[in-house]
Amino acid sequence: MNKLTLAEDFEMWWDMPKYRNHDIPAKEFGDQTVTYKHGSNRGWPGEERDVDYWVELDNGFAVGMRHGRSESGMRRAKYADFPVVKMSKSVDKLRYM
Repeated sequence: MNKLTLAEDFEMWWDMPKYRNHDIPAKEFGDQTVTYKHGSNRGWPGEERDVDYWVELDNGFAVGMRHGRSESGMRRAKYADFPVVKMSKSVDKLRYM
């Protein structure tokens, strides 16, 4: 089985023309292997409460994708955010509950 890296998993967003020249700090972890995928905000270890998708990496970090509201609150922001959080051991227990 082929191991999926963060860059491969998030390429659908990061390869979009609007993100090609956009500074995304999460790209620093692009070569890390994804160990677990989450399709909702449930269990996200960060402060953001509107993460749409996130992954756990083999280095102990989590990287998410959130596309929050614009400043007016009427529509989505122009750019999505890709927050990075160091996971604690307690997060691992959530996946089995």
